Amino acid sequence: MKTQRRTADEQYQLIMECRSSGLSDYQWCTEHNINPGTFYNWVKRLRKKRSCDRDMLGDITVADEIYVICGYTDMRKSIDGLCAVVKDQLNMNPSRPNAIYLFCGRRSDRIKVLLHEREGFVLLYKRLDANVGKYRWPRNRMR
Repeated sequence: MKTQRRTADEQYQLIMECRSSGLSDYQWCTEHNINPGTFYNWVKRLRKKRSCDRDMLGDITVADEIYVICGYTDMRKSIDGLCAVVKDQLNMNPSRPNAIYLFCGRRSDRIKVLLHEREGFVLLYKRLDANVGKYRWPRNRMR
């Protein structure tokens, strides 16, 4: 049985669909009757051609869900500490796909964004310049 040829754009769309599905590459390929070896050849070829096989690192536009962590967050916390805050305050798994968690410090001039991508966590940090102002941040769930 001869398999159908796909254009580079079709391959890219299938790769993106697989990567956003939450399944492993192997599981997704099996469900869509695509040979995993063929799939990985597409990824390799497209990496060379487009310099990447996925969206940009830390691309928060993939977020379907945005969670604001109310109150003050110790901005010295890194990924593990912020994951613990998500678990404690929201009773959620911070590894949720397509979800971002926003944290703000006491001075309200900096925020951290926690995002889980396929390979692991990304932590983004933004500090406002002194002349710009501060973030308006809810200090409790009622605000």
